[in-house]
Amino acid sequence: MRASVVLAILMSSAGSLPAMAGQTTSSGSGQHEDLAHYEGPALTLGAALDEALARNPELIEGRADLGVKRERPAQQRSLAPPMLDASIWQWPVNTLNPANTNMYMFTATQELPGRGKRELRATVAEKDVAAAENDIDVRARRVVTA
Repeated sequence: MRASVVLAILMSSAGSLPAMAGQTTSSGSGQHEDLAHYEGPALTLGAALDEALARNPELIEGRADLGVKRERPAQQRSLAPPMLDASIWQWPVNTLNPANTNMYMFTATQELPGRGKRELRATVAEKDVAAAENDIDVRARRVVTA
């Protein structure tokens, strides 16, 4: 009872708002009649669901993240990049000429993981891809059912 009284008050005040602002309406419900006669194709449920799935920000973000995660297994199967280092030891304080130093040291290092570790890392990355795909499916179902 209370809700219907509040609704009736809101409806009566909404009709008087344009008149209070000095605006006139052409015909009492002319605006609503224009919206009721849309001359385009009907929106089907399938089209609405496809649009919702295509434009949902969470799904767009998840698909972009999935593209990145699909590249990780190949990265994990390869060796890490080698590291090069150059050092000068015992550079005298009283000169800026590097030729006056006693020792130069150049090093190159490469991480060589143990047997099977690269393949295990790739397997973990593939599991991350599967988890990301499942997460996208769950989010898509949530969009459809919500």
